[in-house]
Amino acid sequence: MDGTSLEIRRLNEMWSGRPATEKTARAGAGTDPLRQAVETTLAGCAPPQSFAGALQQAMAANTRVGVRAGAGPLKFSAHALKRLADNRIQLTAGDIQRLQAAVDKAAGKGARSSLILMDRMAFIVSVENRTVITALEEGRARENVFTQIDSAVIT
Repeated sequence: MDGTSLEIRRLNEMWSGRPATEKTARAGAGTDPLRQAVETTLAGCAPPQSFAGALQQAMAANTRVGVRAGAGPLKFSAHALKRLADNRIQLTAGDIQRLQAAVDKAAGKGARSSLILMDRMAFIVSVENRTVITALEEGRARENVFTQIDSAVIT
């Protein structure tokens, strides 16, 4: 085994908490500053957890892209407001709550930009900014290609 392989094995043993064998302990003897820095760093690390455990912890914290479900009110861009006015679309409080719930659902899945289909309307929403970018009625939404979205929510 070459020196690099021995070092990797020794670091793996340190990380896993298993004692190094005499052979690997001898391979680590010396005053290499890089080795000492790595040993110091690893000595202060928490023991490894399973991938499943780390995934569950991250999902519980919902830290993807810093977006949290229910994080602030939904905003409408000037363009979206103009589209709503031009098409004489009036959203009720219930419509806005459903739209917010759809944005929350998309945020929970890690979406950044979503197409939200609701009743006879389509909305392009920046999930990260919680902003409705544009709104289309059913007639204008048909035969369209929606680009730069990473998810769709049908509600």
